[in-house]
Amino acid sequence: MVARAPSTSYRAGGASAGPARRTGSQVPRLAVAPPGAAYSEGPDASELCRAYWFELDEWQDRLLDAWLSRDADGRLLVLTAGLACPRQNGKNGAVEALEFYLLVTDPAANILHTAHRVKTCKKVFRRLVKVFTDKRHPEILALVRQIRFTNGEEGIYLWHPDHIGEVEGASIEYSARSRSAARGFEKISHIVYDEAQELTDEQVEALLFTLGASETDRFVLYMGTPPGPNCPGEVFGRTRRRALSDPTPHTAWHEWSVKDLPAPDSTFDDVEDLVYETNPAMGTRLSIEFTREEFANASVEGFARERLGWWAPVEKAAERVFDPGEWEACSTADAPTGAASAFGVKFGASGAEVALCACVMAEVPYVELIECRGTNRGTAWLRDFALANQGVPIAIDGKSGAQALRDRIELDPDFEGELVTPTPADVISASSGMLNSVRERDLSWYGPDDAPEDRLTASVLSVTRRPIGSGGGWGFGGDDPTPAEAAALALWAARPTATDDEEMEVFF
Repeated sequence: MVARAPSTSYRAGGASAGPARRTGSQVPRLAVAPPGAAYSEGPDASELCRAYWFELDEWQDRLLDAWLSRDADGRLLVLTAGLACPRQNGKNGAVEALEFYLLVTDPAANILHTAHRVKTCKKVFRRLVKVFTDKRHPEILALVRQIRFTNGEEGIYLWHPDHIGEVEGASIEYSARSRSAARGFEKISHIVYDEAQELTDEQVEALLFTLGASETDRFVLYMGTPPGPNCPGEVFGRTRRRALSDPTPHTAWHEWSVKDLPAPDSTFDDVEDLVYETNPAMGTRLSIEFTREEFANASVEGFARERLGWWAPVEKAAERVFDPGEWEACSTADAPTGAASAFGVKFGASGAEVALCACVMAEVPYVELIECRGTNRGTAWLRDFALANQGVPIAIDGKSGAQALRDRIELDPDFEGELVTPTPADVISASSGMLNSVRERDLSWYGPDDAPEDRLTASVLSVTRRPIGSGGGWGFGGDDPTPAEAAALALWAARPTATDDEEMEVFF
């Protein structure tokens, strides 16, 4: 296929001489759509996109047919839709075609496109800006009332000559999800949750109830990939389960996936057919040759989730240590300006990453993640940091990497500072101390309302209890505990009595 706009990233590979190349399945393994459709505007949306932007693939046309189906009274049948498909297949192409069609044809459409990452929002915003500012199509350009490029407030606002005075005009706004995601969005009719595997209940509840006053059809779309071990996943997973087991009369769900995890000893030849069944863009945007390399460099489980769309079985989630509401209540938009009272350094269990946190003993103790990076390029930066902050205690912990760093710092002839090595009992005390501080609001962290979730928050809200010893003691565990552990160490080391005892080497 050949796109009308060469700049688009959704153009399939062009025709070539020789035998026809094998391509991915255009039909999802799982599909749910409401009955009773009188007609669909999907073909109209596909034609509009083809005329002014790019040509959709068959599977993308199929999605538009479902999403834009209408009943006999002309109302949208689908009010809640879900799309799960492996990465890089072109999910955004179908969604952006939908958004383009709604903006051009419905003067009352007010769309919010929200994603987990700022850069994701910016990418989709820029692609839609290109089509609305293309001088080759003055009839589309003439619809533009305003384009706002302000960072964090990106949006496209239209006016419709035939409806002047009736409605303000269609619009689409883009927002990375944050704790105040609903602020400023009062006239939303359609919500697109991009990167839905990262979506939390708090974020959904902040936005969903803004749809109530809409003057047009309401539509919510969840789009993403199967949640990995470090993704919240609850919202997307729950939406999927409801759509497949007990859908409402207005639910649609489309999923390209495998049902079962391939055997641990599988070869690429064993899964090649599955690759074509689960990736509709295989053979066009995606190459089987590179996919073979992906398989060679990933675990079977990781490949199954990321390239085969496999959903891990739902298991009872381990109890989280911190309550999100209690942690949120400790946030502050005014970080203290005083010097750090202590630092915490924590090496991850594998030694592959290390986190550095600071604690400032202000009116309320304040913790902040300074850095969390891989150790593949060494830890010289931590030695240099210790040399530059010799007046401040530094607690260093971790079975892998901590002692080597400690030796490296202490052997430096210019170092005269204070290093603290916590015992297992100290780690227990640090973990429970941080939990109690959060519960008692005796802790703060930098978190203005308009800031996307940071790495420290993600770590804190994911940690579980990791047993230490046989006496019921515990530290932080889970998929991403390292930043939270570093913060707990910094807080512990900053307490007045934290460094009074003789330092001892720790063995876990």
